[in-house]
Amino acid sequence: MIEDTIKIMLGLLLVLFFPGYLLSLIVFKKLDIVERIALATGLSMAILVPLSFNLTLIGYAAKTKGITTKSVWFSLSVLCSFFLLILIITNHKKRIKRWVSSIVYGQ
Repeated sequence: MIEDTIKIMLGLLLVLFFPGYLLSLIVFKKLDIVERIALATGLSMAILVPLSFNLTLIGYAAKTKGITTKSVWFSLSVLCSFFLLILIITNHKKRIKRWVSSIVYGQ
């Protein structure tokens, strides 16, 4: 019973929050937390529909007899990892620019 509740909560977070939250961190730099949470929920729903559609287009659904939970989990995990990688790279570039400017300009 408790395990099922934990699975449902983690599943809802992965499906309805994380992809949109990571995308909002990449695209929208200056938002407060309430706006970011609302935008993250909407973006996650907007991401889920094309993602499911693409799973059927690439033929994955035909091979596995439909879109399964594993396929959605895997594709969302890959997408979140991709968004996280972009976020890390962009933040790393900002740190490098600050470091170089502090060396060059002595600030």
